[in-house]
Amino acid sequence: MDKNTRFSMWEGFQAGRRTEIDHLRGEIIRLANQHRRPAPLNRHVLALIKDAESTKKGSPGLEPEAVTEAL
Repeated sequence: MDKNTRFSMWEGFQAGRRTEIDHLRGEIIRLANQHRRPAPLNRHVLALIKDAESTKKGSPGLEPEAVTEAL
């Protein structure tokens, strides 16, 4: 993948728009709840994105390792 590729969620952050995170991660979390599974990584990513949306800081800019280390 080209390192300069930007996804719609990143573009939304940069423009201060709400993202589709509730639809994407929210459904995973709903299914996890339904099957009594914790889904900690999805919950953490959802919280990071919601925080970035509410503060309008833009993308959290975290590498995958930083996200998993925070668990």
